[in-house]
Amino acid sequence: MFEKRFLSMGLCGLLVAGGMSFCTQMRGGDWKGMLGLATLALFLYIGTRCFKPRANRGRGADHRTRTTTANIRRQKYGTRGLEGNNNVSRGSSHRAYKKCNRAVKEGDVHTLRENINRLGREGQYTILVECLHEAVIQGYKDTLSWALDSELLAFSPSKHETYVGLNDDLPATPFLTILAPLVRGHTALATEFLQRYPNEMREHLESSNLVVNLLVYVAAWKGHLASLEWLEFNGFVDRSISVTAGQNLPPTISGMPPTPFFAACQYGCLPCCMWLYEHGAQSEPGGPNVDGFNPLYLACQSGSLETVKFVFAHGGRCNIRTVCANGGTPVMIAVEMGNLDVLEWLLENDWEGCRADVSQAGNQGCTPFFADHPGTRYCSVPF
Repeated sequence: MFEKRFLSMGLCGLLVAGGMSFCTQMRGGDWKGMLGLATLALFLYIGTRCFKPRANRGRGADHRTRTTTANIRRQKYGTRGLEGNNNVSRGSSHRAYKKCNRAVKEGDVHTLRENINRLGREGQYTILVECLHEAVIQGYKDTLSWALDSELLAFSPSKHETYVGLNDDLPATPFLTILAPLVRGHTALATEFLQRYPNEMREHLESSNLVVNLLVYVAAWKGHLASLEWLEFNGFVDRSISVTAGQNLPPTISGMPPTPFFAACQYGCLPCCMWLYEHGAQSEPGGPNVDGFNPLYLACQSGSLETVKFVFAHGGRCNIRTVCANGGTPVMIAVEMGNLDVLEWLLENDWEGCRADVSQAGNQGCTPFFADHPGTRYCSVPF
């Protein structure tokens, strides 16, 4: 009923008290007998108060607290290392989870392979899912292959989605995980998915132009020329698709430039502008206004002089004095954005009669000198 420590303490007290009583009887003293009995009572008291019966140990609130903590750890790190039949301790499982989590962010496959087996099935699945998403976003090809090779992940290419942040001012947009690498410009990962899931990839990319249009638009917007070339190389884009790209955009990226060529001009991505022009996205780079704006105006806003020169050389000179929907001109937006090199280039020559006029006023009577006023946000486009 009682623990061995309690019995040992009581036995010692009994022996000491008995010995002192025997000495008292031999020498005829009563005070020593009383001291022996007091010592016996003291040992019995200590044994009773300090060492509780085994049947009552670990019960109550303390037992419930330990059980709840164990359950939380099982949910987070898995059951491995928490059961008595395993050789891995709880602390080791916790450290392994931290190492795996850090390896996921760094794309360290070696560390993942060393520590993943220290976790339970639930912990392993959590790490694999995080590994898949991080690999797609950051472009970690080795960790992507390692996660897809796992039987525990059970990856579904037609259903699994990854949220991609396209802009700090916009909420994350969901894309199919097999298509997300093209949004981020990671063509090696897109090739990996195409080799593993060719039917699913082609089903989504060939079933509707809307999917390809969106990928073309985002790639042009973010300057991922490699994604545009990958789509062309694998036969998913032709001269007729990119012309209409940018229509029916998801609500999370609505309010952007109307076409991929306009988006590439606004963000100053010359290689994407050239690719889109070669593939018929814009028959005349400096052509007609769309939603009240033209490519030259957007290129001057971007500050990319090479993009301005490209648009200007392919018909953009006709818009050198065009007043856009917001009342601004290419010269005014260059002044407002502080793009001095673009402004100097626009004003330095007479482009066959299409000369920029620094004194030209917009439709509200304002000139570039007003646009240069601190705090002015008069000419910026709404997208």
